[in-house]
Amino acid sequence: MNTSVEGWMPHSGYDDRQDRRFLLYSADRTLAAALALALGRAGSLAQEADPARLADTLADVQPHLVFLDFNPDPADPAKLAGAAARAAALARLAPQVPRVALGAQNRPEGPLAALRAGVSDYVDPFGAPAEVQEVVLRLCGVAPGQATAARSVAVLGVRTGVGTSTFCAHLCDLASRAAQGAGREQRVALLDLGCPVGDAQLYLATGAGEFDFAQAVQALPRLDKTLVRTAFATSAGGVTVVPLPDDLDAMQTVSHTDALALVSTMTRHFATVVTDLGGFPNLDFSARLAAQADETWLFTDQSVGALVSLAQSLRELESRGLRRSRLRLIVNRYDPAYGMSGEQIAQRFGVPLLGEIPDRTRQLMSSANQGRLLHAHAEADPYVRAVQAILRQALGANGAHQRGGWLHRLLDKGGPASRRHS
Repeated sequence: MNTSVEGWMPHSGYDDRQDRRFLLYSADRTLAAALALALGRAGSLAQEADPARLADTLADVQPHLVFLDFNPDPADPAKLAGAAARAAALARLAPQVPRVALGAQNRPEGPLAALRAGVSDYVDPFGAPAEVQEVVLRLCGVAPGQATAARSVAVLGVRTGVGTSTFCAHLCDLASRAAQGAGREQRVALLDLGCPVGDAQLYLATGAGEFDFAQAVQALPRLDKTLVRTAFATSAGGVTVVPLPDDLDAMQTVSHTDALALVSTMTRHFATVVTDLGGFPNLDFSARLAAQADETWLFTDQSVGALVSLAQSLRELESRGLRRSRLRLIVNRYDPAYGMSGEQIAQRFGVPLLGEIPDRTRQLMSSANQGRLLHAHAEADPYVRAVQAILRQALGANGAHQRGGWLHRLLDKGGPASRRHS
């Protein structure tokens, strides 16, 4: 890949048969960031700014679609004419590749210049992401409603110690065992990036695999289906775990782009990928990963310290372009006697409530000290029921709120878990 192409964003979760690649022809990094967020998981994005490199970049990237910057700039009166010239060059070099103009809807000179240049599709990356994705998927030949179920979940603990890793371990094990009980090969992976390092792996009682996260990034070019199945540690419940390296200095060599590419690769090989980001120190990476996940959950408890951290996390994420509408809230160690209810906390911070998990600290500690997850010996425990409720609500087909996904059917319609708890 030539050096003028900026960082890739993860590929789409809409359709495993396609790895959609998009190219933005612009030097505007703010525009590129907004477009990447608007695209979500519709495809991977590269950026090119050098007109002399256009033909080479087209050959390198082989994009399914090219975006052109038709956003007017008062400081550059010739910008729209230049965008039109680039549109004409693209029509000659790659006539089969659709072109989409980018710009603000309240600046009519942009759409008009695009139409005159033969570019009929025009979207505002700073507007509604659904509109951007609808145009992109239509031009890529994806029929409405063809999107698949949610596959990746980022769980951001607002601070260390609120129980994120314990939750992620139980969530993944329950999902994996439910699939096994129904005779389905729906593999589950946990990216154990929480701090303290290795807690989720410890709760799942996995041994050391061949690769940790940093080593997996280095092996990314050869990370095929066979290697994925053999190189990572797997728990007794069938959960594949990718931990942080014991020496965190090894993460200094891992770029955000490569790390996101690894997450993207995992979504191609697993039905569900959960990333534990509880206490992860790099908020820039957490925000970029959250922007690409199908589901992003903020994990807190009712303590004053955690709620202060929740407010700070929201400010930091919003400053990086992640809107609150993309997030959902889980309140852990919940007890009505502690003060604000989960719904009150959600309303106070403007984030939809996904679930409340009751305070079962003693029971969870006892299970962990025995080397077991709580549902292994207390499947009717309120903590287990609360995690199962989150699974049913959040990981159904076609995203967060629709019913009928494989996991929903397992837990609601006669799978082993539903029979035991009925």
